[in-house]
Amino acid sequence: MLLTRRLPRAAELRSGDGPRARPPLGGGRARAHRLAAGLALALALLGCGSKTGLVVEELPPCESDAECDDGLFCDGLERCIEGRCRRGAPPACADEDPCTEDLCDEATRSCVNPPVEVADDDGDGFFVLGLCGDDCDDQNAAVYPGADEVCNGIDDDCDVRVDEGASYSPEPGDTRLSFTEAASGRGDAVWSPLTETWGVTYWDYTDGSADVLFRQLDPTGAPLDEPKLVTAEPGDAFGAAMVWTGREYGAVWQDRRAGVWEIFFNRFTPDGEKLGPDVRLTFAPFWSINPSLAWTGSEFVVAWQDWRHQLEAPENFEVYMTFLDAEGFEIGDDIRLTSDPDSSEAPVLALGDEAIGVAFVDGRTGPEQVWMLVTSLTGDVLAGPFRVSASATDAYAPALIWAEDGWLVAWQEETPAGDFDVMGARVPWPGSAAAPVEGPFAVATGDAWARRPRLLFNGDSLLVGYSDDRSGAYDVWAALYDTRFGRLGEDIRVTRGPRDSVYGTLSRGGTSVGVLFEDQRDSNWEVYFTRLLCAEGALER
Repeated sequence: MLLTRRLPRAAELRSGDGPRARPPLGGGRARAHRLAAGLALALALLGCGSKTGLVVEELPPCESDAECDDGLFCDGLERCIEGRCRRGAPPACADEDPCTEDLCDEATRSCVNPPVEVADDDGDGFFVLGLCGDDCDDQNAAVYPGADEVCNGIDDDCDVRVDEGASYSPEPGDTRLSFTEAASGRGDAVWSPLTETWGVTYWDYTDGSADVLFRQLDPTGAPLDEPKLVTAEPGDAFGAAMVWTGREYGAVWQDRRAGVWEIFFNRFTPDGEKLGPDVRLTFAPFWSINPSLAWTGSEFVVAWQDWRHQLEAPENFEVYMTFLDAEGFEIGDDIRLTSDPDSSEAPVLALGDEAIGVAFVDGRTGPEQVWMLVTSLTGDVLAGPFRVSASATDAYAPALIWAEDGWLVAWQEETPAGDFDVMGARVPWPGSAAAPVEGPFAVATGDAWARRPRLLFNGDSLLVGYSDDRSGAYDVWAALYDTRFGRLGEDIRVTRGPRDSVYGTLSRGGTSVGVLFEDQRDSNWEVYFTRLLCAEGALER
């Protein structure tokens, strides 16, 4: 067995420790006795001290370096200085790598730096990320640096990108989720990796008022149970926007059970059971509507448009933000993000790299335009507000997503001819205060009316969904773009109903992308779910 010593321990007095006894300093019995006497005196002083508290080490006397040499490499070369043996400095074996051990090998009289032993729970030969390893999922042997990226909604090769190189095709058919005689509207669809099911919210009229419902779907979109009522209070409720935390859903919606529109929050199990009473987040006079929700990994972030300043500016909404802990309790006061001569409305959130992007609609420069600001993870404004769209006519309905090193924004924009196009822009972060926006770029233009974009980042491409009436009625369409909205593939027609299909969401789950949308094929507006199926390696980059 090789004798190794962990370094640094230069300050330790080593004598006879370790797996084998050391020879005494120098050579010969007399020198050994002198060394022993010196060590005994040093130990006595260390044990008793002195009246002043100063400990003095009595070093063995010597006449030459050879008398002091103990013959070991790993504790350095001992020297005779001014008639006394002085300990040597151990070799500098530190390699400044926190993922290796700094050892001295006495047998080979050299430094060795073996890797630190860390976990490899899945046995794929790669250590867990963050503990001197680069395996981003040490519970899945198919996930490791250099693995093949497949269509499964996860980062197989640990490059912080998901399903890169993928293309999509529409699933034949769809699933109707709402069945009332009054109109219904979609909320959100979010995947639960824990149970490999979809959680879906939508609003529907029950007993004369609108309520929010939750439904759990299997990976194909088939319902697993009957709808669960989220709200059952007097007054309408619409929504809800949802996020997945890793163990449960968080959801926000607007609700007028208190007489005016307010923002409410709750958490659900994967099958839709509420984890407590509804939490009312806003108590200001007048309306609070259009909430958006994000999850930081430890806290919920909620933004909404608020009319509490009606008395000072009767026509003005402003954008507010608040933070909730993991249990849904509010942290601190509401944070006002905008203050301007015109309304700021319809905020959407996207968590970025140690910052939060907030896009919204504002008319301070004339026509309504898409604006944006960036806050810290505690709500301090770091940049903006700055204008993102550049239209001479109205621009609204923003969608926002984080993509590696900046935010991507898309919106619908009225054209001079009176129809609508979908446009996009990139907001790099940290960006330039003088030019914080790249774009705008044309996304979906032409004679058809393109509306209500949604965004989903794939790691090396961007999936854009929107509603378009090119076929005579509105359908949900999608296409792949790069991160500057350059076209990468052909248009994908997601829906083919006989009447309008609109407001499609995009959310990744398992091997597909879920699309929740509203459809008028049965005269009433009802909520449907379908999927885009993923195929790896089918798209040229």
